[in-house]
This record gives sequence, C-alpha cells and structure tokens, in this order.
Amino acid sequence: MKTVILILALTPLAGIADTVHFFTEQSVKHALGLVQTRALGHKLAIYNAKPPAQYTSEKYSPDFVFTAPANIEGGIAIIQAIEQRREQSKQRCSQPQCTKIIESNAINIGEDLISGLLECTVITIAQQEGAPFQCQVIALIKNADIYVKAISGWSLSSAFGSIPKFDIQIYSKGNPDKTAIHRTIKSYLSQEPLHLTTAAEQLLFPVPQLENQILGVYDRKYLTFLRKRVRASVRIDSYTPVKSTTYQLEGTGEFALTSNLIVSADIMVNDYNTDDNKDWHLPSQSLLNRYVTELKQIVSDAIREHCQFSYWVDARQLLCTSKT
Repeated sequence: MKTVILILALTPLAGIADTVHFFTEQSVKHALGLVQTRALGHKLAIYNAKPPAQYTSEKYSPDFVFTAPANIEGGIAIIQAIEQRREQSKQRCSQPQCTKIIESNAINIGEDLISGLLECTVITIAQQEGAPFQCQVIALIKNADIYVKAISGWSLSSAFGSIPKFDIQIYSKGNPDKTAIHRTIKSYLSQEPLHLTTAAEQLLFPVPQLENQILGVYDRKYLTFLRKRVRASVRIDSYTPVKSTTYQLEGTGEFALTSNLIVSADIMVNDYNTDDNKDWHLPSQSLLNRYVTELKQIVSDAIREHCQFSYWVDARQLLCTSKT
C-alpha cells in the first residue's frame, strides 16, 4: 500500500471550520478505540449522511465508529466511491476550492500498521494549491483491513470551537479605514518573507464578504527563514465587535474596540527538493512557532502602517490612533 502524507490542520472558531483530526499516534489509538470489528445485526449510515428529522437540531451531534464496509448501508459502493475520489485527488485542484481524499503516513501501533484516509479541503489561488486543511479521518486501514467511518447514533451536545493560532483586537481613536487596512495586510503577506499568494480575484468561495476575509496560499516553495520547502494556507477573518468596548490609556485618552482579527494557518514542510507527496509532513513545534511568530509580526506591522501612534497593551490588544 502506498504511503503519502501526514496532514496538519488548524480549526478556527466554531462556524469557521469543521473539527480537525491530527493523525498522530494518540489520535490513531483513539480512532482504533472506535473500531467495531464484529458483524452487526443492522446497517449503519455513512459518516456524512443527513440526520433523521428528530436529530436536525444543533443540540445533536453524531456518534462515530469505524466499521467494516459490510456493516454500512451501501458499504461496497461507498468504498468504490472513496477509491475513485482518492485517485482523482492525485491531480492538482483546478477549482478555487476542492475536497481531496489523502492517505496519511502509516504508524506502527504494537504489531499493527495503521494508516488513514483523510477528507481535506484545498484552496487554489492563481493556480497555486495551499496546504490541505479542515481534514477529517473517514477510514482507517489496519494491516490489510479497512474500517470506514459511520454514524452509530446521535447524542445531545453543545457547540465546540477550538482556538486559532492567534487573534488581534484593534482599539482605535479616529476613523480607521478597514478596507485600506485589509489591503495593506494582503500586500505585506505577499512580500518577504512569506510570499503568500492573496489574489482575491481568483477566489469564488461561499464566504460572507471578501472584504471581511483574507486568504493566502504558498505552494511548494522554499521559505528562507524556515530553510524548508513549504505548503501553507493562511486565513484572516475580520469581525466587527458586537459590544462597544473601550480602553483608557493614561495620557492618551480613550480608545474604542473597532475590529477583531482571527488568524489561522496550516503548513506542511518538505526537507528535500522533491514534489513527492510522501516527503511532505508536519513541521516540528518550534518550526511552526517560528512561522506563526513571523505571521503575527507581519500582520501587526501592516495594521500599524495606518496608525500615527500605536501601543500593544498585551499580546492580543493593539491601540491605534488612526491617520484618518
């Protein structure tokens, strides 16, 4: 069985992206704990099936197991469809956004060799693919056996959102031009050292308003400050505060909260000068931290370009006396 890549994906706040699965030894063991090996007396629904009418409320979430195709309604046809999509996923994404089936690298758990099939989103800007994100494990391959993700029931749940890489709260005096700030952020992201492609005219996404969102990708290129070949996807969502909040800085007066920026990033790295999928893998934590630190500095510098005076209250809160 061919081994390809390991996926890193980050979950922004609830409503922005789906739950993300890190295919590490810990997550593999968790998934193996959900494997149902015995034959069932009834058929289960596939993982992305629509819920029955009584479970359509947001209060309910599906319970999953990984089971043999024979235990799933239409299981054989489902396996064939997954394999077909997996083969198609080897081709470069020709649309602004694609969903791909990607096989993870294999991990040894005891005497078993485990790999996973992950369903991931890939965005393309100016014919460049970003790193896969919003990934979920849809099947486990244990030695020669395949176990497909299926819905075993429905449970009451509450909304859950994990934390993005960082966020910035902008407190302003004056009348900051948000559109101009976003243009500057995009410009800074496209320059040294990140070189992200941020061409908005290439995007055809079902997002609320492009002016409230910045997307950038970096496709299989060398980043000098990391000394690695990198694939990256960066997303910045700008939100107008729901509540009016102010900050008083001694000697400078009152600043009003005007914008929240939520920043998320996904990267994969390659230690070799190849395009082989199996050579792309998760960055180390220190390497990821360096990328995020650089990203935050660039976004911060772009915002401060529009400030006559700026001051960081803490790692999240920026005070800005607008030039306009």
